Amino acid sequence: GGVTKSVEDTFGYAYNLLCESSPSYAKESSELSRLMENEQKIGTYHFNQLIFDLAQYPQSFSGLLAQDLLEFMVARVASTPKKERENNPNVPKPTVETINGVLKAWMVTPNYHDAVARRVESVLAKLAGWQSDGTLWGVTPDTVSYN
Repeated sequence: GGVTKSVEDTFGYAYNLLCESSPSYAKESSELSRLMENEQKIGTYHFNQLIFDLAQYPQSFSGLLAQDLLEFMVARVASTPKKERENNPNVPKPTVETINGVLKAWMVTPNYHDAVARRVESVLAKLAGWQSDGTLWGVTPDTVSYN
C-alpha cells in the first residue's frame, strides 16, 4: 500500500490523539492548535514538534505514534520524485532531530521498558536502510541518538 492519507490528515490525527489523552498538553499546545485552525502548510518543523511533544507528554502510544509519524514522513519523501524533494514544503523530510525525537519518545513510553532497546535499534536500522537506498540523505545519527 502507498501513502493514502494527506500530510494534514495524518498530522491532525496524531495531534488530536495526544490532546485527547493529555489534557495538560491540550492546554499548552497553542502553537500547533493555531496551525491546525489556520490550515497552514505542515512541514518538518511541525512534525518534529509533535514528535518532541509525544516524548514530553508520555502516553502508552508515544513511541509507536512517533515512529509512525517518522515512517509516514519517509514514505512521503520516497513517493516524491527526487527533483521535487529538496525544497518542497509539502514533503516533511525527517532530520536528525526527528530521529532523536522518536528515540526519546520510545524511551519514555510507559509499559515498553523491556522492549525499548529493541525498538531503538530497529529505528536506527531502518534509518541505515533509508540512507543506503537513497531515500534519506544527510540524516546521520549523532551522539544524542546513541545516548
